[in-house]
Amino acid sequence: MPFAQRKKTTCKKISTLKSKECCACAVTALNQHLTIPIQGRLTQTDLFQALIGMAAMNQSIHSITGLLEHVPCETSFRYHLKKLDMDELEQKSTAILTHFVHHVLKPGNAYQFAIDYTNDPYYGETTDENKPFIIRSKRK
Repeated sequence: MPFAQRKKTTCKKISTLKSKECCACAVTALNQHLTIPIQGRLTQTDLFQALIGMAAMNQSIHSITGLLEHVPCETSFRYHLKKLDMDELEQKSTAILTHFVHHVLKPGNAYQFAIDYTNDPYYGETTDENKPFIIRSKRK
């Protein structure tokens, strides 16, 4: 009795992150790790939602107020963003960027990652300040 050849099938779990979910994750991570003292009707969450929307649409603070509803005015935006300390942002950046990693990557599981790295040509002048960041190589 001939055996039928078994069809090769794989079961893959596909997770799709919708844009609203992605924005919500980013706002949650920012809210969890940063604090901006704000008084009045505007909340820190409103500010972060507008920032994420602005970044997602590749817009400026000036242009975002005309594109999104319930966004703080440009003056208010800039006033509250000036309250953020760059040193604090640099220290907390890893925590913000990896806020949801423990939900995605489980210890003990193997994962495959791909990285596409490109060195962009630099045509400016080399100074002592930028020298460590310039990579010289042959054209490819």
